Amino acid sequence: MVQAEIKQMKLAVKVSRWVGLRAMIVIGIYLIACFVLYRLPASSETEFFEGKVLYQLTETIATNRRFFEESLLQNRILRMKASRVWYISKSDHAKLWPEDPITMYKKGYTMQVRLKAKKLLFGGYSKAEIVRYKKLDEKPTVWK
Repeated sequence: MVQAEIKQMKLAVKVSRWVGLRAMIVIGIYLIACFVLYRLPASSETEFFEGKVLYQLTETIATNRRFFEESLLQNRILRMKASRVWYISKSDHAKLWPEDPITMYKKGYTMQVRLKAKKLLFGGYSKAEIVRYKKLDEKPTVWK
């Protein structure tokens, strides 16, 4: 009876090691692929983008890049009028969201921002950095 339990435990340890090793390999390949896709610049040329910040209260984007940027790197989404979705650092995001967008709407101000980013080798743009930002005396665009 004891011998059978020992064999079962050894088998369970072997299986868990096998599964754990495979899981670590898959996670490693995922991280390398994300780094290659979302961090390798196509050139050293920097581009600049300017616009008014759009405030979306709940983000509904569910992409691989969003998971990589927000969950693993702690970056945040930034939306601008007539532009694409940008990823910026948490500290830069705090500059553009000084308080709740509803409060900003009641106070009647919004933010304008100028960003710099590089084109990526496989399309899209790198994480953006704020070059400058300023407060505008007009109501922000806010949606859920």
